[in-house]
Amino acid sequence: MRAGMIVWVEIPVRDLQRSADFYTELFGWSFEPDEERNRWIFAPPGGGTMGAITTGRMASPGGVRFGVAVDDLRVTSDAAIRLGGGPSGQTVQSEVGRGADVIDPDGNHFWVYELKLDGRTPEATQ
Repeated sequence: MRAGMIVWVEIPVRDLQRSADFYTELFGWSFEPDEERNRWIFAPPGGGTMGAITTGRMASPGGVRFGVAVDDLRVTSDAAIRLGGGPSGQTVQSEVGRGADVIDPDGNHFWVYELKLDGRTPEATQ
């Protein structure tokens, strides 16, 4: 692990099961309940804990902001709509790829990126 790396993301939600279903279907994340703390821990495909969804605090559009690499922005946006979320209409185009702001069913915003990976990281603009 390198200094400066994101090692944990906590996403506030209203319904743990609905949110787990949304993120599992959209990104393939897996979830493990941590009922004692009103949260479920999640990991990406292939393992390695990334964070948690929690009912311990309120979701808000200006809250958590994270980016997820995807193979196809249109397919991901369509899936988000089908799953109860959807694109916000904000997009970014940079030298590392195209990105879009997406909203989950609780109103949390996050970025999805169709990346041209060459060692650089995307910087989302709002």
